[in-house]
Amino acid sequence: MPEISVIIPVYNLENDICQMLMSVKGQSFKDFEAIVIDDGSSDHSYERMCSVLSDDSRFRIFKQGNYGVSAARNRGMELAQGKYIIFFDGDDHIPQKSLENMYASIVSDNFDMTVGIMTTYNYGKASVNRQSKALSKKRKIDPDDINFINTWSQCNKMYRLSFLRDNGVKFMDVKVAEDGHFLFQVLSASPRICGCKHIVYDYIRRPFWQGEHTASKKVGIKYLDDRKRVYKDILKFSEQITENQTDTKKIEYKDRLVTRFISGGIIQAFYRRIWRCENVESALSDTLLLYRPMLSQDAWEDIVEKDWDIVPDKRLTKEDKLKEDIMAEPLISVVISSGMDKAGLDLSVESLYNQEFPSFEVIMTKEDFDRMAESFKEMSNIVVTDAENIDRNELLRDAKGRYIYFINEPVILDIHTFKKMADKLRNNGKLDFISVYMRGFYFGDLCKNDRINTRINLIDAIFGYGDRERFEKMTINVLDNSFTNKLFRKDALDGLRFSGDDISDIDKIYKELRFEKSRITSVLTPLTDKDFIMRSCRKVSRTVIRKNYIKNRVLEYFAGKGIKKFLRGILRR
Repeated sequence: MPEISVIIPVYNLENDICQMLMSVKGQSFKDFEAIVIDDGSSDHSYERMCSVLSDDSRFRIFKQGNYGVSAARNRGMELAQGKYIIFFDGDDHIPQKSLENMYASIVSDNFDMTVGIMTTYNYGKASVNRQSKALSKKRKIDPDDINFINTWSQCNKMYRLSFLRDNGVKFMDVKVAEDGHFLFQVLSASPRICGCKHIVYDYIRRPFWQGEHTASKKVGIKYLDDRKRVYKDILKFSEQITENQTDTKKIEYKDRLVTRFISGGIIQAFYRRIWRCENVESALSDTLLLYRPMLSQDAWEDIVEKDWDIVPDKRLTKEDKLKEDIMAEPLISVVISSGMDKAGLDLSVESLYNQEFPSFEVIMTKEDFDRMAESFKEMSNIVVTDAENIDRNELLRDAKGRYIYFINEPVILDIHTFKKMADKLRNNGKLDFISVYMRGFYFGDLCKNDRINTRINLIDAIFGYGDRERFEKMTINVLDNSFTNKLFRKDALDGLRFSGDDISDIDKIYKELRFEKSRITSVLTPLTDKDFIMRSCRKVSRTVIRKNYIKNRVLEYFAGKGIKKFLRGILRR
């Protein structure tokens, strides 16, 4: 019998499944079986898997109807013969020693569960899940450890299979949050848990334009009902998990848990994606009213501050209409003043609706509206202006937002771009605009993840970890000559007449307005180093650019290593 059973559900992953299967095949730990459940795929996933796995008897492929990920994982658990079990998703990747490291941890003292570190790749950029890292550092972990509240994924956790079977732990048949339901079932059964101090899973967040991830996909009441069912059970499990805690600790734990329900499950999953939701607004208000009494006042005030743009207090009414509120008083007016082709226009608009920041309106000419994809024409926050040409001054007439964002070329925004930029302007009243870091993508090759997030050396030079005050006086600001990485206060633009020439207008805003250049977030652009230099129409010292590029790359490398401040002092000289 194998030591480890790996369960991998698959549904329509013909373009991604081979990466996961090859990373499992290449594991340094060899004594495993992999049970792959094809959950009714309608593409060529099954054929792709058979071609990759035909020479490896450790892999078994099973087909079933499209019953969902929970049913697929439960069937895998029934078929599993290993002493330990782990669940992977079919469109991600695992490092070569994942199974070896997790196995070594869990067998070290006969544990029931081990937790490793999870890394997320978003457009090719990696970030570590902080809670998984905190848990991984602990030799022994208590089931009531508060870090579990914000790391529900099953993909970085390994279990003793007999423990799961003895306690009747199974995945719930829901559309969302099944991982959290499974985790809290396990924790309520008082397992012996240890940490694994290694990165064991690479979660790859797929681009919004790919298949199931498209920003135009609608979310309905079924997803909200499933979340409520899961949360109801988790609250019961949490009472068992915390039964030996003091009253103070129980209150703190419940505050954290219900905050997760509200901020992550209601605000982030629905309110922040309201333009992708159908017929859920009144039910959302009822749900908030259900959970609000479970929170302390301090915890609720933290949510109100963090999610200020959603105005949580206002959502606590059955008459709440978030879409109507946004249309009446949006925070951001997105002004599309472009001559982009249809593909670039559609990509940029879809990127807007992929944002987890709903309080915006889109202002565009009738020409652009007519060319846009039909799926977005129904969005009620799109304003078709009567301006006859794509002139920023004319388009600005109709803007109702507190802040202004211009699109005049294809752009891809991170899901948090607007939120982070708006937070910055809200918290610093001295700024007229913020300009954020840019990375490159090849517009004609979007299907390849390694081609959609490339460094632009010139941008690395002018967006610094270096001395901000001195940098802002440098003439190379003119090389930051795109509008698609800038958010403006509308009142700062009053009386500022745009000429229509981007370079002249960029020069004007840097001379007349107060600004900050920041790496708090980034946008993706098809522009290259050569494009930025050619558009500037200026002679700029390549020595200055090179010096700043090297300085910022060094500081970036050491940014998380505790010596950035020391190095900045040296590199400033």
